[in-house]
Amino acid sequence: MNNSWTIKELERTDSMLSVKVDTNLDTSALHSLKASSQMLADSDAKTFIYIIEDDSSFTYIRFPVESWEALNSVRHDLPVVLEMTSKDNENVQLELTDFWTEIDYLVENIEGNTNYGDEMVEAVEKTFNH
Repeated sequence: MNNSWTIKELERTDSMLSVKVDTNLDTSALHSLKASSQMLADSDAKTFIYIIEDDSSFTYIRFPVESWEALNSVRHDLPVVLEMTSKDNENVQLELTDFWTEIDYLVENIEGNTNYGDEMVEAVEKTFNH
């Protein structure tokens, strides 16, 4: 089974960009998750999606257009760490490896590429190229 979590908060600290989500998983399930170093673009929803996984499924961490300004403001400066709160109210952290490399790749591919749709291209260009 695949899950999809939309970020609820981005918080910059001195050492990282914290990306917070609430989950319906127990703590042990969260500890089994690994970063995939892969991102996708959902042009219909104007969302970047980072993929995390365990042995049997994928989980999609959704970064909607509303979060892009905050991402761009710390771009390349800090590691991105997913902070997950389990249904047991425990916090588990997972670094989203290659996050900035993947963002750069998507931005480069989306710029001027109408295959992603005019709205997605415009949103990416507006946010990441000023």
